[in-house]
Amino acid sequence: MKLFITFVLGVLTGASLLWFGFRKDVVTLNNRLVVVDRFSGKADRIFVSCLEAEQLERAETRRIEDLDKNGTTNAEAETSPTAKAPEWRELTESEIKQLEFDWHINPHVNATGVIEFACHNPFERQVRIEKVRVYIPSKEGHAAVTRDYAMQNMCPALTDVDGRISSINMPSDQFYQLVDDPTPQRTSSEDPFGAGGSPAQKKSRKLVGTITLVRALIQN
Repeated sequence: MKLFITFVLGVLTGASLLWFGFRKDVVTLNNRLVVVDRFSGKADRIFVSCLEAEQLERAETRRIEDLDKNGTTNAEAETSPTAKAPEWRELTESEIKQLEFDWHINPHVNATGVIEFACHNPFERQVRIEKVRVYIPSKEGHAAVTRDYAMQNMCPALTDVDGRISSINMPSDQFYQLVDDPTPQRTSSEDPFGAGGSPAQKKSRKLVGTITLVRALIQN
């Protein structure tokens, strides 16, 4: 009796699985997804938003096009929970010195000049310059100035890089100070025209400001 009951239950379970598993089918009708009841012939449209359909199509296209030798795809890497963005670490003070950061004012660009820099990346990893410090000593009755400026300059591995420090928003003239020209004064006896007296003291510009690299990152 138990065997008969077990047999009947098995038949009913199998029939139920066949009923629910093969009763409906999804087909494409007029470029739309439709679910069809095999027994009744009833068809219901499956709603998929245009945005969702476009995203699925792009993902599938990207998966096919980006198939690599290992059988993985860039699309899978983007959605993988283990995918990580590039990691960076801050360079130490001794490592920053190895970049040989240097700067100068190019007076031929515009009326006040443009601040340019150069550095050498001796490391086998990409370096990103992130912050420089400007120091202007007290001069002409004004207090000293110390400011930090953010930068986003990439230095590829084992290369020399030149560029402009466009983030500094102070005129390059601020880096100079007027000083007396050391040209010796003429006496009246030395004046060939006998005008007498000394000529006015000439003024010249002296570079007194400094720019120092204080923060840079290297890619791990």
